[in-house]
Amino acid sequence: VLTEFPELKDPRTGHSLTERTILIANTSNMPVAAREASIYTGVTLAEYYRDMGYHVAVMADSTSRWAEALREISGRLEEMPAEEGFPAYLATRLAEFYER
Repeated sequence: VLTEFPELKDPRTGHSLTERTILIANTSNMPVAAREASIYTGVTLAEYYRDMGYHVAVMADSTSRWAEALREISGRLEEMPAEEGFPAYLATRLAEFYER
């Protein structure tokens, strides 16, 4: 995706999609803090442009990486795990994210 995306053109205008797109990549081999922060970075940027009056679409291809990052951070902080080792606050964080 990252290598092919810059070559994509908007069929209506013929301009490159990169002229009006922000792409935040989150891979499983990234540090855990970066994996957690990427979802918040994307939503914050989307809210910023929305508040400026732009039409915005946010797409997160997998929130499971984010949940795994939260589980890893929770384990390092020695917090009490809930179901399947995920932190007890996971459902709340997911709900807050989707409500934004």
